[in-house]
Amino acid sequence: MDKLTTVIIFLAVLIFAVTCLWWRKPVTGHGKLSQKLCLFNALGWFIVILSMPGSGHPPLFVIIGGLFWLLNLLLLPVVATVLWLSHKDDEESVPYLVTASAYVLANVAVLFIWPLVSLMR
Repeated sequence: MDKLTTVIIFLAVLIFAVTCLWWRKPVTGHGKLSQKLCLFNALGWFIVILSMPGSGHPPLFVIIGGLFWLLNLLLLPVVATVLWLSHKDDEESVPYLVTASAYVLANVAVLFIWPLVSLMR
């Protein structure tokens, strides 16, 4: 990844973490679980970003990125389900649901849709 992509990912994860930890906190149990899972995902993004510069065959970034992708293959549907359950409770704050849903959709776009479109070219 180039430096611009790294900075954009870093800022997006940081904005989500700040938003969900200090500005719009979840109030229900499902919301708090989704927050923990999203923050776990954010920690994974920071680990992937920190492993960027590297050499070797294969580079460390490829190994960590592949493991991160596999983890998110399971994690993102779980987070989406928990967010849906939060929405069904009708007690969770709408701004938190919008923020967390946008974060999950951005992860799906970056981890699954963007590589698929890149492969199609």
